[in-house]
Amino acid sequence: MCNFCPAGRFADGTGKTTLEQCVKCPVGTFASVSECEYCVKGEYQDEEGQTRCKACVAGKYGNGSLPYIDATQQCVKCPKGTYSAAPAIDNVDRCTNCTRGKAGDVVGAPSEEQGCTECAEGRVATETGKTTCDLCPIDDNRFCPRYV
Repeated sequence: MCNFCPAGRFADGTGKTTLEQCVKCPVGTFASVSECEYCVKGEYQDEEGQTRCKACVAGKYGNGSLPYIDATQQCVKCPKGTYSAAPAIDNVDRCTNCTRGKAGDVVGAPSEEQGCTECAEGRVATETGKTTCDLCPIDDNRFCPRYV
Protein backbone atom coordinates (compact mmCIF):
# COMPACT_ATOMS: atom_id res chain seq x y z
CA MET A 1 0.00 0.00 0.00
CA CYS A 2 1.29 3.49 -0.91
CA ASN A 3 1.09 6.42 1.48
CA PHE A 4 0.84 10.11 0.72
CA CYS A 5 3.71 12.39 1.64
CA PRO A 6 2.84 14.62 4.61
CA ALA A 7 1.69 18.21 4.13
CA GLY A 8 4.48 20.49 2.93
CA ARG A 9 6.30 17.66 1.13
CA PHE A 10 5.94 15.78 -2.13
CA ALA A 11 7.47 12.78 -3.93
CA ASP A 12 9.55 14.12 -6.82
CA GLY A 13 9.42 10.87 -8.77
CA THR A 14 8.29 7.27 -8.70
CA GLY A 15 9.68 4.40 -6.67
CA LYS A 16 9.99 6.22 -3.36
CA THR A 17 9.92 3.83 -0.44
CA THR A 18 10.41 5.95 2.69
CA LEU A 19 9.01 9.11 4.25
CA GLU A 20 12.50 10.64 4.16
CA GLN A 21 12.36 10.57 0.36
CA CYS A 22 9.45 13.01 0.39
CA VAL A 23 10.96 16.38 -0.50
CA LYS A 24 10.34 19.43 1.73
CA CYS A 25 9.47 22.52 -0.26
CA PRO A 26 12.15 25.22 0.22
CA VAL A 27 11.60 28.73 1.56
CA GLY A 28 9.83 30.99 -0.92
CA THR A 29 7.55 28.14 -1.99
CA PHE A 30 4.64 26.03 -0.78
CA ALA A 31 3.61 22.45 -1.48
CA SER A 32 0.73 21.94 -3.90
CA VAL A 33 -0.57 18.47 -4.73
CA SER A 34 2.45 17.30 -6.70
CA GLU A 35 5.12 20.01 -6.61
CA CYS A 36 6.49 23.08 -4.89
CA GLU A 37 5.11 26.35 -6.24
CA TYR A 38 6.51 29.84 -5.78
CA CYS A 39 4.65 32.31 -3.62
CA VAL A 40 3.09 35.15 -5.62
CA LYS A 41 4.02 38.81 -5.20
CA GLY A 42 2.32 40.12 -2.05
CA GLU A 43 3.00 36.82 -0.25
CA TYR A 44 6.15 35.14 1.06
CA GLN A 45 7.24 32.00 2.85
CA ASP A 46 10.17 32.09 5.28
CA GLU A 47 9.91 28.45 6.39
CA GLU A 48 10.46 25.26 4.43
CA GLY A 49 7.90 22.48 4.13
CA GLN A 50 4.78 24.66 4.20
CA THR A 51 1.41 24.21 2.51
CA ARG A 52 0.65 27.89 1.85
CA CYS A 53 2.33 31.28 1.73
CA LYS A 54 2.03 34.11 4.25
CA ALA A 55 0.47 37.42 3.18
CA CYS A 56 2.11 40.83 3.45
CA VAL A 57 0.12 42.67 6.11
CA ALA A 58 -2.18 45.64 5.49
CA GLY A 59 -0.18 48.80 4.81
CA LYS A 60 2.44 46.90 2.80
CA TYR A 61 2.74 45.64 -0.79
CA GLY A 62 4.75 42.90 -2.45
CA ASN A 63 8.02 43.94 -4.03
CA GLY A 64 11.20 42.27 -5.24
CA SER A 65 11.74 39.15 -7.26
CA LEU A 66 11.37 35.39 -6.82
CA PRO A 67 11.67 33.63 -4.50
CA TYR A 68 9.64 35.61 -1.97
CA ILE A 69 11.27 34.41 1.23
CA ASP A 70 11.34 37.29 3.68
CA ALA A 71 8.68 39.76 4.82
CA THR A 72 11.36 42.37 5.55
CA GLN A 73 12.55 42.41 1.94
CA GLN A 74 9.39 41.43 0.02
CA CYS A 75 6.76 43.40 1.96
CA VAL A 76 7.36 47.13 1.53
CA LYS A 77 5.40 49.88 3.31
CA CYS A 78 2.94 51.90 1.23
CA PRO A 79 4.40 55.40 0.73
CA LYS A 80 3.26 58.64 2.34
CA GLY A 81 -0.01 59.92 0.93
CA THR A 82 -1.36 56.37 0.61
CA TYR A 83 -2.63 53.47 2.72
CA SER A 84 -3.77 49.88 2.23
CA ALA A 85 -6.39 48.12 4.31
CA ALA A 86 -6.04 44.93 2.27
CA PRO A 87 -3.35 42.33 2.94
CA ALA A 88 -1.30 40.65 0.18
CA ILE A 89 -1.41 43.47 -2.37
CA ASP A 90 1.09 42.93 -5.16
CA ASN A 91 2.04 46.42 -6.33
CA VAL A 92 2.57 49.95 -4.98
CA ASP A 93 -0.16 51.10 -7.39
CA ARG A 94 -2.64 49.11 -5.29
CA CYS A 95 -1.97 51.33 -2.26
CA THR A 96 -4.92 53.73 -2.01
CA ASN A 97 -4.36 57.48 -2.25
CA CYS A 98 -5.52 59.76 0.57
CA THR A 99 -8.72 61.47 -0.57
CA ARG A 100 -9.04 65.15 -1.49
CA GLY A 101 -9.00 67.34 1.57
CA LYS A 102 -6.58 64.99 3.38
CA ALA A 103 -2.83 64.45 3.38
CA GLY A 104 -0.75 61.54 4.62
CA ASP A 105 2.70 61.72 6.18
CA VAL A 106 2.77 58.12 7.45
CA VAL A 107 4.45 55.23 5.61
CA GLY A 108 2.82 51.81 5.87
CA ALA A 109 -0.60 53.04 6.96
CA PRO A 110 -3.13 50.15 7.24
CA SER A 111 -6.18 52.44 7.00
CA GLU A 112 -7.19 55.92 5.86
CA GLU A 113 -7.84 56.89 9.48
CA GLN A 114 -4.29 55.97 10.47
CA GLY A 115 -2.55 57.38 7.40
CA CYS A 116 -4.48 60.44 6.20
CA THR A 117 -5.30 63.61 8.15
CA GLU A 118 -7.84 66.29 7.24
CA CYS A 119 -6.36 69.61 6.17
CA ALA A 120 -6.67 72.42 8.72
CA GLU A 121 -8.50 75.64 7.97
CA GLY A 122 -6.52 77.79 5.58
CA ARG A 123 -4.94 74.72 3.98
CA VAL A 124 -6.07 72.56 1.08
CA ALA A 125 -5.35 69.27 -0.70
CA THR A 126 -7.02 69.55 -4.08
CA GLU A 127 -5.56 66.28 -5.37
CA THR A 128 -5.58 62.74 -4.01
CA GLY A 129 -2.37 61.21 -2.64
CA LYS A 130 -1.00 64.42 -1.15
CA THR A 131 1.64 64.18 1.57
CA THR A 132 1.06 67.72 2.86
CA CYS A 133 -1.76 70.26 2.75
CA ASP A 134 -0.97 73.41 0.80
CA LEU A 135 -1.67 76.96 1.94
CA CYS A 136 -4.74 78.44 0.30
CA PRO A 137 -3.87 80.54 -2.73
CA ILE A 138 -4.40 84.29 -2.40
CA ASP A 139 -5.06 84.93 -6.06
CA ASP A 140 -8.53 85.31 -7.60
CA ASN A 141 -10.07 86.48 -4.31
CA ARG A 142 -10.69 82.88 -3.11
CA PHE A 143 -10.81 81.36 0.36
CA CYS A 144 -10.37 77.77 1.56
CA PRO A 145 -12.90 76.47 4.06
CA ARG A 146 -12.03 73.29 5.86
CA TYR A 147 -12.43 69.92 4.02
CA VAL A 148 -11.78 71.27 0.52
